[in-house]
Amino acid sequence: MSKTNSAAETLQKAFQLHQAGQLNKADRLYTALLKKHPNNGDALNLKGVISYTQGRLEEALTLFDRVTAVLPTFADAHFNKANCLKALNRNDDALAAYTKAIALKPDYADARLNAGTLLQKMERISEAIDAFRDMVRTAPADPRGHYNLGVCLTESITDTQDGVRAAIADEAEKALKRALALAPNDAKAHFAAANLHATRGDHETAIQFTKNAIKLDPNWPEAHANLGEMLRKEKQYQDAVEILRHAVKLRPDDLTIRYNLGTALSDAKEYGEAESVFQGIIQADASFVKAYVNLGIVFRKTNRRHEALDLFETALFLDPNLHQAYANIGGIFADFGWMNAALPLYDKTLALKKETEPLILLYRGAAVLSLGQLSEGWSQYEYRFDAPDENLPRRPSPPAYWEGEDLIGKSVVVWTEQGLGDEVLHASILPEVIERAGRCTIECSKRMVPVFTRSFPAATVVGYKASDIPATSAGNFDYQIPLASLGRHFRPDFASFPHHDGYLKADADKVAALRARYEALAKGRRIVGLSWRSKNERAGEAKSMTLSELAPILQVPGVLFVNLQYGDCTEELADVREQFGIEVVQDAAVDPLADMDMFFAQVAAMDLVLSTSNTTAHVAGAQNIPVWVLLPHGSKGLIWYWFLRRDDSPWYPAARLIRADHKLEEGQARWLDLTERTAADLSRWAGA
Repeated sequence: MSKTNSAAETLQKAFQLHQAGQLNKADRLYTALLKKHPNNGDALNLKGVISYTQGRLEEALTLFDRVTAVLPTFADAHFNKANCLKALNRNDDALAAYTKAIALKPDYADARLNAGTLLQKMERISEAIDAFRDMVRTAPADPRGHYNLGVCLTESITDTQDGVRAAIADEAEKALKRALALAPNDAKAHFAAANLHATRGDHETAIQFTKNAIKLDPNWPEAHANLGEMLRKEKQYQDAVEILRHAVKLRPDDLTIRYNLGTALSDAKEYGEAESVFQGIIQADASFVKAYVNLGIVFRKTNRRHEALDLFETALFLDPNLHQAYANIGGIFADFGWMNAALPLYDKTLALKKETEPLILLYRGAAVLSLGQLSEGWSQYEYRFDAPDENLPRRPSPPAYWEGEDLIGKSVVVWTEQGLGDEVLHASILPEVIERAGRCTIECSKRMVPVFTRSFPAATVVGYKASDIPATSAGNFDYQIPLASLGRHFRPDFASFPHHDGYLKADADKVAALRARYEALAKGRRIVGLSWRSKNERAGEAKSMTLSELAPILQVPGVLFVNLQYGDCTEELADVREQFGIEVVQDAAVDPLADMDMFFAQVAAMDLVLSTSNTTAHVAGAQNIPVWVLLPHGSKGLIWYWFLRRDDSPWYPAARLIRADHKLEEGQARWLDLTERTAADLSRWAGA
């Protein structure tokens, strides 16, 4: 047997052992071969691979250097050398070795892949993108190139200028679609597609792709965690909680996943379990600063504000620049009604955040408005469209948004974007717009069309649902403006509020018919309408009471009480009848949720309306019907347009504001003092 054949046979036997996983035996044969043939490139390379696999990196690098010296055109050796340099964190040298391997073998997909992922690790994203673009060009059937290109492009979107962001996102989507076409069962590709669609704001598609990833890899904690967070942001709180609980089971020591679960529980109003989760995180890692903040938020939501303040202070001790802590302390001060104390904290939040923070600017604007500093407040109130928690629709341009230009001979569309109460309130400015404009169209809630049509005969009124914006063609107008933005131009100070006798008009015939019906029931008593709840998603609970909490008022003699509360009140009316023997009139002919025109007439048929801060109060005030508005203290249930420390309303001349005692501590019956004072005043009014 010749020496050549002997060397080849030894190499073949060693390679077979190598492939079989018997690395030590293979290594001994490579070593024996190299003693006789020290420049055998294959043996040097394969022994280097074993050394690399077993973690002897310096030894492996020496062997790869010998290979590339003996066989400088051996692309695999340069590739293996690059992998070794990468493991040694010699990244620039590793990139040079990958580049050499690619130059020798342009269709070397693994080399292009590793070079791209290394560039990505080094945060040289634009170069990584170029590397993966080259990979998909030279190896179009390899799904890994398309996948990694899509991932890198997605990562680059947030740092890309607005003008090219859409194009980058489109290229990323194309790359990931191709990756999935080539490897439809690749869970990572589905997950990457989910991240892309989440970045683009298409959360529904992102959720579906994440579910696909979980279906393919049911025990992937990150996928469950991401799905839970997306569901939470879509306000699918219970589903988010369920998914995140499972993610915690898959990775119980991951504090970030537990933190996300706590946040979802807080959003789902499962405050007890949320508190337990955040307390557990703090016990596991006392430096997990965001857990203090979110536990403080739980306490704030459950009216444990002093405990919340302690937690926010602890968070600031750990991180003095934590803007979320300043924002929440400011929010608590606003909850207490301490607006002047809240403003510096909002300013500190904005200074630390640096970039625009719409929600804080909106909170600041509301605080400034409540203090009566209207010019400054209105400008920040515009951030309501950009604040994510508000979810307000914005009518697209054209037409241009009106910024105070001369409206003589011009057409303008004014559209509503908030709740019905706000719509009624800000409609007080419409007569001034209609007077100025050549032509005014009002896009309002469908339920308000009859009232607005009757009240503003010089305008065109179009009804719509929020999801139907815009309701009329853009080409019909010179300008547009949201209804609540009119205050910026027409209400710079309290002196600019005109006195009115009612700017919204009920149907006179309906009013007369309802009045006659109630007078027949009253038999000489005064007729008083009652409303006590708000359906506002965030602040409704804080500015609502139960009907039974109105007991001191209900027991005033000489009064017929009529139910003006929208929604099903059957159970509460029965409770009051049983507890106090008081019959509050329920008129089955009136349903404000279905027919606002009839409701306006019902309110207009009252001698007096008693209401918490809700749509009923606005309906009465807009018609100049005497209304007493029962208001809690602080911003949590006190909307800015009632302002502070005044018992009248510039919006509604016939309104009287009755405010809760600000000295009430947490846990006290916050409505008791207010209702007793109101009952005493009502008794005097009824007997006058």
